Amino acid sequence: MAPPIATSISPSPGPPTSHRPPQLIPTAQSQDNRYSYYDPQYFDRNLSTQHIPPSTSIMQHHDANAPVLAELPAPPPPAPPTSTPAEQLNEDELLAHKLQQMEVAEAEAHARVRSNSSVSNPSSQFTLTSSTASTLLGDSLQQPTTVRPHSFHASPSTSHDPNYFAHASQLQLSSNPNPANLAPEVVVSQAFPSGQTTPTNAYPFPTLPTLPSPHPTAHLPPAPEDPVELARYLEIHRQVPYPPQWALPPIVATFYQSFVFSRKTTWLDPLHSVFWRNVRFSENARNPVPPVFKLGFYARGGHFRDPRLTWVMTNPAAPTRSEQMRELWKYELRRDLTTYERKTETLRPGKGREILCTYVHAANYDSLNFIGTDGRRYKWVTHGPVSSVHGARYDTLRHALFVSTQRNGNQDPLYGQIVADHTYWDGFIDHKEVHAKVTCTGCAAFPLIGLRWKCKVCPSHESCDTCRLTQVGVKPTCKFTLVSLPDEALYIRSPTVDITIVIATLQIMKDWEKYSMQRQKSRDPAGFAFTEDMARANDLGRIRYFQASDFDGKLRAGDDGAWDDCHGTMIAALEGAKSAAESGGSQVGFGSEYSVGNGSSGGGSSSGGDSGGSSSSSSGGDSGGSSSSS
Repeated sequence: MAPPIATSISPSPGPPTSHRPPQLIPTAQSQDNRYSYYDPQYFDRNLSTQHIPPSTSIMQHHDANAPVLAELPAPPPPAPPTSTPAEQLNEDELLAHKLQQMEVAEAEAHARVRSNSSVSNPSSQFTLTSSTASTLLGDSLQQPTTVRPHSFHASPSTSHDPNYFAHASQLQLSSNPNPANLAPEVVVSQAFPSGQTTPTNAYPFPTLPTLPSPHPTAHLPPAPEDPVELARYLEIHRQVPYPPQWALPPIVATFYQSFVFSRKTTWLDPLHSVFWRNVRFSENARNPVPPVFKLGFYARGGHFRDPRLTWVMTNPAAPTRSEQMRELWKYELRRDLTTYERKTETLRPGKGREILCTYVHAANYDSLNFIGTDGRRYKWVTHGPVSSVHGARYDTLRHALFVSTQRNGNQDPLYGQIVADHTYWDGFIDHKEVHAKVTCTGCAAFPLIGLRWKCKVCPSHESCDTCRLTQVGVKPTCKFTLVSLPDEALYIRSPTVDITIVIATLQIMKDWEKYSMQRQKSRDPAGFAFTEDMARANDLGRIRYFQASDFDGKLRAGDDGAWDDCHGTMIAALEGAKSAAESGGSQVGFGSEYSVGNGSSGGGSSSGGDSGGSSSSSSGGDSGGSSSSS
């Protein structure tokens, strides 16, 4: 099978997107401590610019009771004698007259509708109710060119330009009615002619919510376009905003990921295990629960035989051992030893036919296409280009899974609905966390409750948020890092979508993205090293661009005397995994298979298998002895 080829999708024109900074009013704080904001101009601005039909030169107010006078053209001059029978000429004249009357009636109806809409409901005085919102939402579904849920696509010719992100932003912020092409053109739903019922193969998932709501990240400032500035933005806000063009249905379920790596590996190598839970990592550290899904990896070959990668998805939380051992999905990838190109790739469910996935690495975004077990076409997409050179980081991306509205059809899934989305960092900070074994150096509070700050210069200096702000016990040379770890989150936005296939295909997407970044490393070692060094100097980047030695718990002083690898995210990861292991939890995550607690840092101890049932070594059981050579 041919390897993935970098392709570019031809752009198509679309309406401009307004990026005027909204005036946000905080309303309530959700359970995960992310504030929701209400923009008082959000609805009117979008409805007035997208759903109200534009005025035309023929628009004028008409009285509904006044008769319509059509100005017919003057009668033509007498026609020369012809051989056409008089009866046929009369019939043609009657037909032309009827067609003309129909055109006049149609023009009258359109003019009356537009006039009534613009006069009775001006955009500045529009009142949003449940009925009007649903009506306008239906109008937007019938006008696919007014909505673009996809985002951030520019010409492939600018993908390697240092000003690429700024160029793409200018295209997106342009006020020109016909800005430069942004591809691909995406709409929310397929339009059906008025009066026609939905076909039998219509999409069974729930439709868009009746009342549109601002994005969960609407309170964040606009993200910068420069890759280096975007990475700094991520470290400050601990998440990146949603693309404004994505129409997000309500969240049905949320899963959080943690991982375990093999010894002597880095972030580019295959992992040892991946765990998905319905509780956060910090919550699992206090009250360990088995993961809902586990992916056990096994890599072999690469020296004398073709390299192969295999992983198996199981359900460790199942009530019986047989269900825990049952394979939900199994993925196998075989590459050529010399060219490292793909030879075979299969994704098989426990029962049923295998699924063929097609990965495309394009200049403006990456995608993974597949046909699900329900016969519909799905597509994972990134909201921007996948890159890890010259300051661009892969963990600044968001993924969305689109599904087609047709069963066994050829419709592009980008014209369908988002059923799931993924982010590497969700911005979570626990302001009420209890640090049971920590004492504040400034106020001597024990245990420390709330935000915990650790000094990167003084190894034993711990400070609460109040003492840090008031400079109690703080020296001029102190540099603090926040001991907190946001989560990698997967949001399910459809109650009928198969969650197992969502997680399985997302893992394939991420594996292929790593392969693309490995090729970038071979082509541009200096640019790749610049990104890696810059990322590892920051808290979040240290987790995503990890090395095996980062999780050994040892502090190493840098040239300036500071503990250069003292990062709050690493401290939170190691302490959380150790706390869960001491509480009797297994398959914790964030560490190597031998590095945390009693030897059971997520993959299970070295002397026995874990409760997940999946094997990441050839001998069975999760012994952690696999070698992740690529």
